[in-house]
Amino acid sequence: MHPAPESSLASQPSPTAQLPPELLLKIIHATLTSALLSTPLVVHGQFSQLPASCSGCVYRRLACVSRLWRSLAREIRCKNVVLAAAGCGSAERDEQVLKRLEAEPARALGVRTIDGSLRGAHGGWIPVPAPAVGDGGETDDGFSGTEAGVSGVTTGQARWERWHEQCMARERVRFLRIVSLCTQLTAIDIDLGFFHDVATTHAHVLPTSIRQLTLRNAGAVDTFTILRRLPRLERLTLRLALDWRLPLDARGVDSTNLPSLHHFELSTTAFGKPCRESIRILLGNSRDTLSSLTFRNKAASEESLKAFRLVAADVMQEAAPRLEELAITDLPRHRNVLIGSSPGWWLSKPLQLPRLCRLHLAGLALPDPDFFTRTIALPHKQLEKLIVEDFSTLSLTPLIDALERVPALHSLQELAIAVSREGEIARHDSEGWLRQQRRIEDWCARPKGPCGTETRLLASWKMVKVEGCMR
Repeated sequence: MHPAPESSLASQPSPTAQLPPELLLKIIHATLTSALLSTPLVVHGQFSQLPASCSGCVYRRLACVSRLWRSLAREIRCKNVVLAAAGCGSAERDEQVLKRLEAEPARALGVRTIDGSLRGAHGGWIPVPAPAVGDGGETDDGFSGTEAGVSGVTTGQARWERWHEQCMARERVRFLRIVSLCTQLTAIDIDLGFFHDVATTHAHVLPTSIRQLTLRNAGAVDTFTILRRLPRLERLTLRLALDWRLPLDARGVDSTNLPSLHHFELSTTAFGKPCRESIRILLGNSRDTLSSLTFRNKAASEESLKAFRLVAADVMQEAAPRLEELAITDLPRHRNVLIGSSPGWWLSKPLQLPRLCRLHLAGLALPDPDFFTRTIALPHKQLEKLIVEDFSTLSLTPLIDALERVPALHSLQELAIAVSREGEIARHDSEGWLRQQRRIEDWCARPKGPCGTETRLLASWKMVKVEGCMR
């Protein structure tokens, strides 16, 4: 038995009735059968890593496929604080967290992570109902709840909107107070579209101990303002919904006062277009340190898609000599772009990656021998881990050919493959699908290299699959 985890800063009852029954059965099954044996799962066709040390960890991680149960996957355990998880409905809980941190400075010093991403706020900042109108048809401020204003909006609606604004303003102040108390933070995730004060008037509140930063809905100027105050920052993630570019009069900005990054992740989720020159300035002081890149493309327009891919190709080309980890997720929302269409990600000549150890491809065309020889160039027997998440292929033959013919892949210590259409493949040709599985399994089990090492296989057809609420 494992000891019970520490109590959270603000415990709340879990709404078990809201979990879909089918998902609950899968959670129970996975908890009992694979809690301590197989750490990865396939969630909606993509790998989901499980830092499993007990069955409870598996339960919490599985629960995150439903946004209604995100709170289970965000155990505070007195080191993490998740703010505004349910919009205005989180106000009381967040206030309790603040009071506890104020009353116990030692606990505040132990907080390492603050999540102000608003990811769990049901797709936005949704308030709970405002206080009810009194018996006399009037609110506390004396206005009637049915009386119409000049613009046709009832005073009740106006009062509700005013209350909502006050609720959001209090949450912004609460966020700043909590951050100011937690002076030993190492990671923070901020939605600057909501907590905009962090970039405008309170950038100094972020402690210099932060090493990992995620900024959502941040402009280029705000990003630079924050980064200059974080000299120890090593990992930066930008989640862009709008255009990200410096003004013309700031293109010559000095990048020597920016932190030297080891990992950079760039993600676009809507119509925003990153500027190549501005990204170059952002990474200007990281030329000798940047060794890990992640790109997540969920663009909603063809223009943003093209701009994002051009920036990604430029950053990869610049960092290629030192790059040890590369991850690309290409799942555009734009309906006219086919998933898996790779033009634009790569330059015309092969991308030389002399130090690459880990490669993760999701949503791109299934890699074949030409990909590993003409699109990218890998050193002989250098690659240690390859992850492929495919959403369109009906055959694994291209990847099988690459495994058997490309020497750079013979050093793989781990191969992970997730195929979202495997059910359709099996219905079309069940025997052929089984033969492809066996060829990959046999290749992984075969001793390779001078040490005769085998390759660990993590395949979607051998794992627990979870498909839950995607709201």
